[in-house]
Amino acid sequence: MTVEPGQVCESCGRRVNKPKLPTSPDTKVVSIGRLPLERQAALADALRALAVYTGAVDHSYPAGSLLEVLVLLGGQQREEIKTYFDREQA
Repeated sequence: MTVEPGQVCESCGRRVNKPKLPTSPDTKVVSIGRLPLERQAALADALRALAVYTGAVDHSYPAGSLLEVLVLLGGQQREEIKTYFDREQA
């Protein structure tokens, strides 16, 4: 089975990278933090589904771009996020 660059492998779910162009910026894989394994798997699935739903998968660096947008949206909702974590500690 051959998976074209930019497409997702049906058997393993991994997105095959497109070849790097001379004009492409240098990139680095980013580790955000630790989670229990079951939460990490659920988060990865949720991010993948959100990337597909929003169309982020069709853009360069879909996971990183989606995380940037989520951080920006989180900044707009920071009081609600703070309330969530304050309530969770109680």
